[in-house]
Amino acid sequence: MQTRLQKLTSRHRPIERSTAATKWAVAHRIAAEAQSLELWGSPIDVVNGVYKYVQDEGNEQGPPVFQHQGTQERWLYVATQGSWWVGTFESMKRQLARGCICSEAQSAGALPHEVPTWEVALDEEWTHHTGTHFFLPQSVEVAWQQTIVQVAQVPVVDVSGVVDKSAEGLYDFVPGKNGNVGQPPAFQHQQRPNLWLFFAADLRWWIGNEKAKEQHDAVGLAHSAMVQPGTHPASACGWHARNAKVWEECPALQVQAASGALRAQDRWGQVICETPLEIWGTDLCHGTCLLCQGREMEPPTYRISGGDLELWLYMAMDGCWWISTTTCKDEGKAHGFLRSDVVEPGTLPQHVDRWLEFGNGSWQLRPMACVMLSEAVHQQWVAVRGMAEKQPVIEVSAVEGQQFEGLYDLIADEQAMHGAPVYQHQVNRKLFLYVADDGRWWVGRETAMRQRKGGASRMCSDSIRPGTLPFRTGLTWHVFNDKSKEWKKQDCIVIS
Repeated sequence: MQTRLQKLTSRHRPIERSTAATKWAVAHRIAAEAQSLELWGSPIDVVNGVYKYVQDEGNEQGPPVFQHQGTQERWLYVATQGSWWVGTFESMKRQLARGCICSEAQSAGALPHEVPTWEVALDEEWTHHTGTHFFLPQSVEVAWQQTIVQVAQVPVVDVSGVVDKSAEGLYDFVPGKNGNVGQPPAFQHQQRPNLWLFFAADLRWWIGNEKAKEQHDAVGLAHSAMVQPGTHPASACGWHARNAKVWEECPALQVQAASGALRAQDRWGQVICETPLEIWGTDLCHGTCLLCQGREMEPPTYRISGGDLELWLYMAMDGCWWISTTTCKDEGKAHGFLRSDVVEPGTLPQHVDRWLEFGNGSWQLRPMACVMLSEAVHQQWVAVRGMAEKQPVIEVSAVEGQQFEGLYDLIADEQAMHGAPVYQHQVNRKLFLYVADDGRWWVGRETAMRQRKGGASRMCSDSIRPGTLPFRTGLTWHVFNDKSKEWKKQDCIVIS
């Protein structure tokens, strides 16, 4: 790419004492090979962009003419006194010194990318603008290619100081479909994959969603000032952030190359996925999670067995673990029954401390909810076994509507779920207090106890975390009302 640029800018050069017609003929050949020029950095946004060489316009022995690709009524041409101008079609046809951007008079054969300084009309006044430059597209490609080499060596950037804190964090360089050859790099948020740091069509770095990144739309949460080709986002300045509906200068916003930081895919690649996992402490989706192999270097996906619905545990585009349907899983949608907070890359579900469940119109912390390896579940019950043996007799009292009150003895049961304690009523020997396969304490008959069957009796606790004994303070109990045919929470029940 660098070699191609050098050939383009050097091989056609005529000697200094050539005629103007000869010099402009060379300029035409360069323009035809380059095909276009690019204007960067003008404070008049609408004139920035690509100007395509129009062979049919202008005189073959005179200066070439270029037309703006986006706003086609704008043209780049040489006026009669020898200066380059950006103006209207009529001004171009008449070679008038009239428009919004101009240069000083140039030597014959000088193309716009060779002009050192430009003047811009702002508020009806002409002023020199050092940031305004025309470039050969090949020069732009070389500048970005040099940046790509730099980014590949340090592929992670750290964004901080954003008004919207969700935009802060580490972003990974993600090569494009063609390897970003001659194109600006793009960076994906490590925890929120739908959030990108990308270069938009307005020549600014932006923080926005994937759709805006794909379309190069100037839309998002924050943006830099306009930059020159090849500008690394860490070198961009003039950052602005959206505060409600107002754009405000954000001097605290910083983008820095995070030397030594691992990419998200590298952190996921270091993870060892163990199974099976078990979901406890939630009313909506107790079950066993089986690993379904996905792509390498990405978060794993788990299928949940044991329920009526086909449910999945997966990492959504918001950077949270979610439990939801197959459709939501396939789309990476942040929608479902239970979710974690945003987690660091490489954080498996069994390492999550907080889970939230949707209820009564809002997301609420579910303290009992957890995802654990089956081995860890067993260890939790083993850990509380000694406490249960110190209090081998418990009393159930103040139960309304059912005959479950009385003393219960701790018994040895080799088939107990993960080693959870089992209690037997001292008088009615057919009644047992046990942990069922739905993750609750139940009072039920021996057959239900042996099968670890939930829903086979008239009294149960809320969903529990492994290791929760029935006499734990604050544990909520529910009793089925035979008259109303409804489950009722009974805060009066005491188990001691």
